[in-house]
This record gives sequence, structure tokens and C-alpha cells, in this order.
Amino acid sequence: MIFAYCLKRGLQEADALDVVQEVMSTVCRAIQTFDYQPEKGRFRAWLGTVTSNKIKTFKRKQHNDFSLDVIDSDEFAPITPLADPDSDWVAIFSEHIFQTACEQVKLQVEPATWMCFQLTWINNLQAGDVANQLDIPIHRVYVNKSRVLKLLEKEVLVLAEDCLIERPKHLENGKVTSSDS
Repeated sequence: MIFAYCLKRGLQEADALDVVQEVMSTVCRAIQTFDYQPEKGRFRAWLGTVTSNKIKTFKRKQHNDFSLDVIDSDEFAPITPLADPDSDWVAIFSEHIFQTACEQVKLQVEPATWMCFQLTWINNLQAGDVANQLDIPIHRVYVNKSRVLKLLEKEVLVLAEDCLIERPKHLENGKVTSSDS
């Protein structure tokens, strides 16, 4: 996620890897005294700000240009009420959350259930075509897609929270199955 953001901000791969290393080093040092207080701001906003600052610092050093502002030069400062740095960070963060949620939900459902969702929602195929392709009744396509969407919604909510939320017991290490799939 940090690497993708660095690339989006115009860094070359090697430079992006250097910045990722700097960001992770900062996070590792800061986490030792980290006291999450959600009312002061989101962790993802802090991480985005740290990443943005590291990119700006890198670009400044690369071009000897000290006109680029750094939002918060104290990388060990506590999380303060900051908005996410920019729309690129929000988009990359959101995509990461969605992909992670998909990976988690795919492990929780039967392959045929996931396939109904993937073909209709991700690949944008018509439900009737999916029913024919999978040789199942069309209502099963709708039910399976709906089941996956509900699980995805729950998973995204869990993943998007900055504080640790326990997964419901029925979602841990097991598959959610359909009795009539």
C-alpha cells in the first residue's frame, strides 16, 4: 500500500522501496510508545501523513529543494486530528481494504458461492449467463452473490476500523456454507 502510493506520487521503484523502508522504520520506532486514541485521529491518516512527509523529504533531498512543506516534521508526534493526506492515499488504502476483505471472504465461502459473486459483481456478467455457465438455478446466483456481499460488507467494516475489532466467532477459521448451493 505504501509502495503503491509512492509510485502514484511519481517515485521510481527503487526510490519507492527506499521511502517504504523509511516509513516502516518510522512506524517501528513510533509504535514502541504508541497509544492509539481514535478521538485524536485515525491511524491511517497518521500513516498517510508520515508517508507523504517521507516522499516530500526524499524529493527535497533529491532536488535540493527546501520549498516543499512537510506537514509534521516530528515523526514521533502523537496522532493528531488530520485528514487523510490526499485522494490518492484514500484510493490506495480503500483498494487495499477491499482486496484484503475479498481474500478473507473467499476463504469463508464455498467456491461455487464465490464464483457467483465474482462472475456477476466483479466480472459484470448477467445472472442468467452465470447460472448457465455454472449449471445452477438463477435464484442461487442471486442468493450466493448476496451472501458474499453481506460478508464483504462486514469484513470491510472490520478492516477499515483503526482499532482492533474481534471477528465474529462464526467467521473465524471456518467456511460459511450454503445449505442448498
